[in-house]
Amino acid sequence: MKSSTARSALAVILAAALWGCANPVEYTIVEHYGALAPASVAVLPVEWGHAVRERNPAAAVLFREVTIQKLRSMSYAAAAADETDAAIAAYGRSRFDELDPAGKCRLLGTEAFMRVVIDEWDKSMLAIYGSLTLRTSFELYSKDGGLLWSASYETKEWDLTFDRETMEIAILGTFEPRVQRIVDMAFTTLLERKEHKPERTYFEWLR
Repeated sequence: MKSSTARSALAVILAAALWGCANPVEYTIVEHYGALAPASVAVLPVEWGHAVRERNPAAAVLFREVTIQKLRSMSYAAAAADETDAAIAAYGRSRFDELDPAGKCRLLGTEAFMRVVIDEWDKSMLAIYGSLTLRTSFELYSKDGGLLWSASYETKEWDLTFDRETMEIAILGTFEPRVQRIVDMAFTTLLERKEHKPERTYFEWLR
């Protein structure tokens, strides 16, 4: 009984100290982005950082799809993932990687493309808690070859339990909402695209 009470007390203390944290978004954006914002964007297959040892394919797919949907919600015409993949496969991935940004955009039929890199996917399982650290970066390149925008965001969250199997399931099961939060936070630094509509003349307004 005492052991159970001590464990509960320790869990409460750790929960207060080790809940979840996030760093500010690190980003760069080109000057006068509003005038340079691309109308259409292709999101390339998600890449993994060289230091990532354990790679979760489902997370990569989810990051890409959430990124596409986020771009669309901000008035960018984001190409479907399968269309982008088909164009790359038909040309050859190795040949595609050798293309400059202008060549990639021509092949994909868009004004820009975006790279998404999972720089860190670190799952730690200790005695009474588990954590998952996620750090992802985004890069938006124009058809002219310039880097229009980049952002990097990192989060770390914990789950407390004395059952290791339950803890691991809980940690991995939380990555879906976390992917959405990471994309949402990173994209707070990207300007929403505004359509440039030609001004109507006085006589057009009278019609």
